[in-house]
Amino acid sequence: MLGWERVRDGVATARLPFAPEVSVEATMPASELSGPVALLVRAAGVSFVAEGQSGAVPGVVRDTAFTGRGYEHVIAVGEKASLTKVFATHRVKRGSRVHVAFAPAACFVFSTNDGSN
Repeated sequence: MLGWERVRDGVATARLPFAPEVSVEATMPASELSGPVALLVRAAGVSFVAEGQSGAVPGVVRDTAFTGRGYEHVIAVGEKASLTKVFATHRVKRGSRVHVAFAPAACFVFSTNDGSN
């Protein structure tokens, strides 16, 4: 279950399910959220950062692909999660230990309740 808290209208903080010690700021709908919620992170909002940066999550590069303009990486985070399409203009070798951060504008909290309950 995703832990979250309303900060102000339209903004919440959410604890990352694969790194519960890290919270990110996320956009949320104007209406009240009910039931379980999920966190969506757009790939464009994930970037490589230096170790020790506030909100940085450690991970390991599992795969790299050249896209013509740079490289997309698959980063294993936590025990069972992966982030895909993490872009960089440079290639990071498979097996490298890295840190990533999440841009608040690319994070969204929404209700997974379909309204039938």
